[in-house]
Amino acid sequence: MKGDGLYKSFESAAKFKYVLLMAMLFVLSSAKAQVIDTTGCYIRDPLPTTACIPIVATVDSTTQFVELSWHPSPDTDIMGYRICIERNQLWFDYDTVWGATDTTYICTDLSSLVSNRFRIMAFDSCLKGSTLSDPIGNLVLLTGWDSCSRTLTLSWGEGFEPEWVAHYECRYTIVYADASTSYQVETISPTIHTKSLFVDSGVVAVRSSIVAVDDLGLRWSRSNNKNQRMEAWYPCNSNTPTPPDSIPEGPQVEVFCPNVFTPSLSTNNLFKPVIDHPEYISSYDLIIFNRQGIKVFSTKNPAQSWDGTSNGVLLPQGAYVYRIHFQQAGYGAKTLVGSVLLLN
Repeated sequence: MKGDGLYKSFESAAKFKYVLLMAMLFVLSSAKAQVIDTTGCYIRDPLPTTACIPIVATVDSTTQFVELSWHPSPDTDIMGYRICIERNQLWFDYDTVWGATDTTYICTDLSSLVSNRFRIMAFDSCLKGSTLSDPIGNLVLLTGWDSCSRTLTLSWGEGFEPEWVAHYECRYTIVYADASTSYQVETISPTIHTKSLFVDSGVVAVRSSIVAVDDLGLRWSRSNNKNQRMEAWYPCNSNTPTPPDSIPEGPQVEVFCPNVFTPSLSTNNLFKPVIDHPEYISSYDLIIFNRQGIKVFSTKNPAQSWDGTSNGVLLPQGAYVYRIHFQQAGYGAKTLVGSVLLLN
């Protein structure tokens, strides 16, 4: 009786081991099954890692960084994504994003002014990679300015022709001479990659960007910003127009500085540069330093003179260095540096 109970115990144990073995074989033979080995790596079935699907590469309007986004791989043991970049028609590793659900990346070291193409590869816990995704690239906007015809030409789309683009949006802000602005958006066919704008004489700059949009408005890619200043304000009949700041205003200004003055006397007691035709000066800056390089006086008024004091205290006798910087339309900027002797 005791022997029969012992036999039944062995029989139950054998059946349990058989059931357990069959269950393990079933798990290992399942295409979806995953078992962790001693290294922590999943022992996978022979099926390849499923690739991710790229969404878009776009440019942030504020930082001007290229940003990538993609749909995650549907596999359950994805560890991360490898970003590859194209150089000379070859694909190279660029960076790694760890995490199955981390599906965005900001390229902080790439210029958005040039076209960059990327492909994404998913990899699992054994670092087995998927096939590379379809390439995505950032949209680059270029501008050209014809000052004689006052025409601004926008061009974009070189190397950027994804099938999902339903239309482009040309977005530009017009800046006028009085600092007012006008924002406009124009829809353009996906087969057109240029836009010409006639710019009125009162416009000083045009800020523009291009956005590629899908048919649902859910997928879009933004280009880099372009800020084009209008370099000519007047009609011209040659290929080398004269911008306004190069048109001379009156005779050229000359500045003469005394080399000595005596604050304690009733005459010649001020240091005042003599300016010929001061009415034509657009900006003026006079700074005086002592021999230690410390600023003791400054003014932006051409009519103001220096009485040899600093904070109301008469300075000691000696040589002082002056620097005068002024600007005149049509003649550009000019800087004079010299010394003046203060006598007590």
